[in-house]
Amino acid sequence: MSRDIAKLGLFGGGLLALQAIVVGADPSASHLNHGLDVEVDTLNDVSTLSWWGVTGETYFIQVAPDLTAGWEYIDYIYPGADDVLAHGFATNTDAFFYRLKYTDQITTDPWNDDFDGDDIGNQDELDQDTDPFGFEDLNGNDIPDD
Repeated sequence: MSRDIAKLGLFGGGLLALQAIVVGADPSASHLNHGLDVEVDTLNDVSTLSWWGVTGETYFIQVAPDLTAGWEYIDYIYPGADDVLAHGFATNTDAFFYRLKYTDQITTDPWNDDFDGDDIGNQDELDQDTDPFGFEDLNGNDIPDD
């Protein structure tokens, strides 16, 4: 089963979070929402999304330019290892939103495993802009649309 961790948004260099941790503190296992945080470097137009990666969980990052647009996955998968995980983004927009999606499905190879059971590996789904958690068969032919 996949889950979403709190959504974060950047507004003109500021930070809006559903749950925030102490600014400048590294995320830890005890933080709510895995300590999900965004650090913004407006001088270099870079932001870094960081969180505590729990062993046995696999993480996917979704982004959106605003809250009315659809969420898109970035093409990278993060396996948890009881340590801080982070991903950097080059951004120079007034608003940008992040969402962390994760699953506790057991895997030793999250890139090639198939979390939604559609016979397409998770990394291949990300590479072709499809959802690694969504099995869609809109035409009813029992063949995944992706």
